[in-house]
Amino acid sequence: MRVCVLISRDIRGPYGGASYRVVTLAKYLSKEIHKVVIVDSVRNSYIEVLHGQFAIRKLPYSVLVFLLSHIHDLITKLLILLLHFPKEEAGRVANVFNVSLFLDSLRIALYERPHIIQVEEYFSLVPLAFILKKIVGSKLLILSTHNIETYRLLRDPNCRSSLFIRLVSALEHIAYMLSDCIFVVSELDAKRLKAFTGYGDKVEVVPNFVDFKAIEKQLNTPVNRFKKLLEKRKPLLIFHGDFRYLPNREALRLLLTKIMPSVIKKYPKAMLVVAGAGLSKLVKQNIIYVGYVEDLYSLISLADIAVVPLLRGGGTRIKIIEYMACKVPVISTVIGAEGLNLENYKDAIITDIGSFVDSITLLVEHPNLRELLIMNALRKVKQNYDIEIVAKKVVSVYYKLFKLKLKLIS
Repeated sequence: MRVCVLISRDIRGPYGGASYRVVTLAKYLSKEIHKVVIVDSVRNSYIEVLHGQFAIRKLPYSVLVFLLSHIHDLITKLLILLLHFPKEEAGRVANVFNVSLFLDSLRIALYERPHIIQVEEYFSLVPLAFILKKIVGSKLLILSTHNIETYRLLRDPNCRSSLFIRLVSALEHIAYMLSDCIFVVSELDAKRLKAFTGYGDKVEVVPNFVDFKAIEKQLNTPVNRFKKLLEKRKPLLIFHGDFRYLPNREALRLLLTKIMPSVIKKYPKAMLVVAGAGLSKLVKQNIIYVGYVEDLYSLISLADIAVVPLLRGGGTRIKIIEYMACKVPVISTVIGAEGLNLENYKDAIITDIGSFVDSITLLVEHPNLRELLIMNALRKVKQNYDIEIVAKKVVSVYYKLFKLKLKLIS
C-alpha cells in the first residue's frame, strides 16, 4: 500500500479523545504502510506522517479554496438560525457542503494517489470522499466511526429536533452505503449499527486505544510540575476531557454540585483535578482546573481515583483506558464504561451517580481493592487496547479488503 489518506477534524492544537485517536493511529499506521496523510480543517496545508514522524506540508495558496471555506460556516449558521439545529451538532451535518476540504483533499490525492481514503468520525464527509475516490482511483473508502451518531443523539436532551435526528440518520445510511468498510470502536457499537442500518457485513471492530510507549515515557519523567501542589491532598481525584463537548461539561457539573461537596465533608483534604481543553486555569480550595496539559499521563499518575460520571455520549471513553493504563482505579457510570467490557469490582467500579461518594469512600478505605482493580485493569488494557495491537489489526483489515476487491474484479 502506497498511501492512506485520513480526512479528519482539526488535530492541530489542544484536542480531545477523537483527535487523539486520529493522531495516534496515523503515527502507528505510517510505520506499517508507506505513508499516511491527514487532511484536517486547516486549509491550503496538510499533515504528512512518515515512519511515525509528523510534518506540515503547504499547498500552493488557492484563493478559491479560501473563499469556499466560508460556505461550511455559513450553512452551519443557517441551520442553527432557521432550523434550530443544536449548535454543537449542526457543523457535522453541514460538512456535506465542505467544498474547500474536498478541493484540498483532491489536490493532495492527485499528487499522492492514495490506495485508501479513510474518513474519521465525520460521516457527513463520506459523499465527498466517495467522489474523491472515483476521481483519483483509490481502491478503498473506509468510514471510521467513533460512535453511532443517531444512537448518541437520541440520548441527548438538547437534540429534541426530530428533523435533525432524521437528517443525521439519513446521512449515516448514505455514508454506510458508500463505504467499503465501517470501523466501529466496540462490539456494542457493531450491534447497534447492524440494528439501525443492516450494514453488518461491512463492519470491523477497531477499538479505541492508548500508546503505552508514550505513557511509559511520561511516567518515567522524574519531574512533575503539579506534584508539589497536589502532594498533600488525599484523596486526589481526577477527571479530564475536552470540555467543549457537552457530555464532559455535564459530568463536571455533577462532580462539582453532587459528588465533591459530600466527598469534602468526609475528607476535608480531598481535591479534584480537572484537565482538558475548554476550561480556564483556576485553583480553588478543593478544585483545580489545569487546562490542557501536554504531560497528561504524569498528571493522571498522581491521582488516587479517576471519576467518570458521564450520563450520555457514544462510542467508548478513551479517558477510561488512559486511567487504567496509568494505574489509577476508575469509578464510572454504566454509560461511561460501556463498550469496554469491564467487569464491575474487578476492572473498575461501575455504579450510578448517587453511589459515587460511597464508591470513593470504599476505595479510600480499602487499598487492597484499589490494587486489585489496578492490576486487573492494566492487564485488560495491555491485552485489548494497545495501539501496536490495534494498528496491526487495521493493516490486516486493509489487506483483507484488498484481496476481496481483487476477487470481485477477477
